[in-house]
Amino acid sequence: GFIQLNWGPNAALPAVLREGIDYDGDGRADFIITLDTRTGNTSLVPFHAAVRFVEKSYRLRNGWAVRILLANRR
Repeated sequence: GFIQLNWGPNAALPAVLREGIDYDGDGRADFIITLDTRTGNTSLVPFHAAVRFVEKSYRLRNGWAVRILLANRR
């Protein structure tokens, strides 16, 4: 599977976004995503075994999106 994060609007975004994400709802960050909104360069620091890698980061009409691949937990 995957999780997709979207940010916007462009005018309100900082040059570099850095955010801890708790995708499984346990109250702890499962990964930290960093996105340079000037270049689209993205880095991922996983803390959960299911978090794999950034599949794609792309500019939207008025923001950015990043898709992160997850391992099937079954």
